[in-house]
Amino acid sequence: MAVSYWMRWGVTGLGEAGEAVADMSSALRALDISVRRAQERLCTPSEAVMLGESAERMREQMLTDGVRAMGLGNRWSFSVQNLEVTLIPRSTE
Repeated sequence: MAVSYWMRWGVTGLGEAGEAVADMSSALRALDISVRRAQERLCTPSEAVMLGESAERMREQMLTDGVRAMGLGNRWSFSVQNLEVTLIPRSTE
């Protein structure tokens, strides 16, 4: 059985979104695109800096604990400051 993931991300006070991702590479790409859009369209300059710092910490966690959870087919969630990401396994039979 193949597994893909539903990725949900949110920034407190700015919004949230979700999309299907096949692996950690696509999850990181989705995070980067979403954070960049939020920084450009929704943040003040100081909020954009803070969100960028949160995103860097999130990437570190995604590449360690997130990869481990995905390898086991488990749900994974992490929050840093006002940024939260959740990866939920979905069967793709």
